[in-house]
Amino acid sequence: NNYEEINKLRAEGVTSKYNGKLETYSAMSVVDDFLKNKLTVSFLETFKTCPYAALLGYIYDVKPTEVDMKARNIGTYMHKVFEIYYSNFIGKKVIYDEALLEKTFELIKKNNEYADVYGFELENIEKYIKDFIVFDEERMKNSNYIVKEVEKMITIDVDGHKIKGKIDRVDEDTLSGKLLVLDYKRSKNTEKDSLQLSSYALYYKSSGLSIDAAFVPIVKFEGKISIEPTNTEACEEEIRSLIEKIKTYNFPIIDEASKVRCLMYCDYTSVCKKGRE
Repeated sequence: NNYEEINKLRAEGVTSKYNGKLETYSAMSVVDDFLKNKLTVSFLETFKTCPYAALLGYIYDVKPTEVDMKARNIGTYMHKVFEIYYSNFIGKKVIYDEALLEKTFELIKKNNEYADVYGFELENIEKYIKDFIVFDEERMKNSNYIVKEVEKMITIDVDGHKIKGKIDRVDEDTLSGKLLVLDYKRSKNTEKDSLQLSSYALYYKSSGLSIDAAFVPIVKFEGKISIEPTNTEACEEEIRSLIEKIKTYNFPIIDEASKVRCLMYCDYTSVCKKGRE
């Protein structure tokens, strides 16, 4: 079947010979099941950039040969700190509380889940987190925003397709009711396009509220965030278009490999000729 064929080509180091087209009933049924039960915003984002990486990573769950766990764990550690810290300020403006932040750091470290983040690097990451919270306190002080929700699990419905996602944080303007959707990124390099943020805004579409969104790059934070309006209609159309492409059972490796086109952190570069070019 296709799964075995991919692994065979992968073992031979010529995965890029794979043309991406699934043609057997069993292979297509796996895609059908995924569409019906397992669609996520992050899958759609990956599929948009490289259908092949989306097939391996999400639909077939092929374990990558190499994973940069340090980069992953830094991101996970940051998200966990923000989740626990900001959960203390639901319905309020955030403030920078050094003791609370230190307590949050220690609480997470006790779990020892992010061992290879530790050492000199951890100190830097904690400084970046601190810098952002100090900035955030000032930003909220001079606005009408309060923290509304953190790490919110959502399901979006597009033409009966259920798409799951998780929003890092939502702020609410207490005067206008306007929402601000925030997504933390490790650095500017890991920011993606607007599909992710617009998908989150789509979840709130029925509220009729105006929804802004922003990526927040935490490492070497530059003291500002770029807030953009979202377009839920365009987002719905884009999701429909991506779902139609998935239904063609075609998962090619992207045509051009470049830092712009390739996924910034792809687990499959070592088995993909294009990713190594």
